[in-house]
Amino acid sequence: FEFTDDYASVSYQIFGRRSKSFDADYIYDYQTAILVIQDLIRDQALPKRLVEYSAAPAWGWLQLGDIISLSDSDLSLVNRKTQILEKKWSGSNWIFKLEIEQNPVIN
Repeated sequence: FEFTDDYASVSYQIFGRRSKSFDADYIYDYQTAILVIQDLIRDQALPKRLVEYSAAPAWGWLQLGDIISLSDSDLSLVNRKTQILEKKWSGSNWIFKLEIEQNPVIN
């Protein structure tokens, strides 16, 4: 089957046609297959930007996977939703690695 959605359409407009197929041994239901494909398309259709920030100890309550709103004038970001991918203690401050999704569908 061929499948498309908004993410696939935007990706096609930016990068052109890219096809991909795969086999899944344990998916038997068509609706489940559609949900899996939608997740894969959203994950792989558009570029993502990774940035690292150093933060004061007071920000230690943030956890991996948290979605936060980020504003950074150096990156021209205003209230952009970002996800915390990595968190480590450097001895004096927290180092956070954040993923910024370049997503014209929802941003």
